Amino acid sequence: RARTDAHTHQSLDSPVNTASIVSVLCEALVKLSRGVLLEEMAANFWTSTQHTRWLNADVNNLHPDDGAMTQSELKRLKLRHTHAIQQLGQRLQLPQRVTATAIIYFRRFYVRRSYTVRENDPHLMIPTCLYLASKMEECPVRASVIVLCTSDLGLQRDGYPYTGEHVLANEFRLLEGLQFYLVVFHPYDELPALVRDAGLEDLLDEAWSAVNDSYGTDLLLLHPPHVVALACVLLVASMHGREQQLIDWFSGLDVDLKEVGDAAAVLLDMYTLWSETGSSTIEQLMVKFWRRS
Repeated sequence: RARTDAHTHQSLDSPVNTASIVSVLCEALVKLSRGVLLEEMAANFWTSTQHTRWLNADVNNLHPDDGAMTQSELKRLKLRHTHAIQQLGQRLQLPQRVTATAIIYFRRFYVRRSYTVRENDPHLMIPTCLYLASKMEECPVRASVIVLCTSDLGLQRDGYPYTGEHVLANEFRLLEGLQFYLVVFHPYDELPALVRDAGLEDLLDEAWSAVNDSYGTDLLLLHPPHVVALACVLLVASMHGREQQLIDWFSGLDVDLKEVGDAAAVLLDMYTLWSETGSSTIEQLMVKFWRRS
């Protein structure tokens, strides 16, 4: 497939463009990963790298370079940046699956990498994750277009300093941080059938919204997609006083009910965290974050 961020062809005696070389290398790696992705998607979640390499990630582990940051601060900043990816995807009118994949890449990357701007600036990683996800989900968008929309999100008070070239150069760092394991299974695939089987068809839209909200957490790094989908169904049914309707249905499922309950509790905690974290609190955290960098 031709690049969506095309570069002018250079002759052999033209100056070497390092960014172009890195970009071409990343494109080849993405195509290779895409081939692996298709093979794994043709199999199932249980044999995929999402299950074998990423499930049960140590999401509460603070990187040594982030020692001055508390776990609560880190959780709030990740929630803010996750929301920024959602906003960016909406502005670009991308399918929700692209945005969701970008968020998982973002969260996977920072499981093993420092969250400090000095090493891995989240404000650059946001468009990079969306750029990579758009290619992996076969809905490519030019890096320059993504950056243009990112600059309007108000992530930095003094203006957004990055360009499309920065995103292209940063793509390899992201791929390396993900260890080139790019497979992502989402709860969306199983949700409609689960809702229908539970007799809650009228709550499908709300359950879908809950799944969207679940990306504000690390749930997909801790649980299989079907568990996250079930947690969202449970949460929505409980909001409407219909949890009793699920009791017999759950008993017929081959699923750990405690795991589903734990996942629903994480989602509830996220809603509480978001409601307690107003714009002024986010601004204070961002100022503190910039000051450290």
